[in-house]
Amino acid sequence: ECSKKKKNADNAELSEPLPPGDGHEKSEFHRLADARIFLSDCLACGNCVTSEEGAKIFAQNQKELFKVLSLNKKCDAAFHRLVVASVSPQSVPYFAVKFQLSVCEAARKLCGFLKSLGVHHVFDSTIAADFSILETQRDFIQRFRRQTQDEHAFPMFASTCP
Repeated sequence: ECSKKKKNADNAELSEPLPPGDGHEKSEFHRLADARIFLSDCLACGNCVTSEEGAKIFAQNQKELFKVLSLNKKCDAAFHRLVVASVSPQSVPYFAVKFQLSVCEAARKLCGFLKSLGVHHVFDSTIAADFSILETQRDFIQRFRRQTQDEHAFPMFASTCP
């Protein structure tokens, strides 16, 4: 969840505090949830999130996640909401280095940690990149085969968000 920055009287940037917890001692998960990503970290390429996606992402914040996980623990399994986490391939090596683990062990521990919180499924988002590459390959082959009939078959541009 992005934290918006505010300016104080000295024109220094401050992050808005997250809503306080329920008064209990913070677990490791809650301490990690206090991490901030600032808009100033963004490259501002404008290609990552549409307004519709932004509305969906806004509804998927840490407060809502904690609420769903808490309700899932309290209610009958028949009424549980399905919780799915996607892990970016960049985050696993970070945890591996931080906790001095192999990448495979860090992935296992991260998956185990998320499942211990109540997450039903954990996916590595690398598979989405693999599907994207396969679709780009298929598109290229189709364009290559029709290049003599279609003058607009090339150039073909493909990229992923940095």
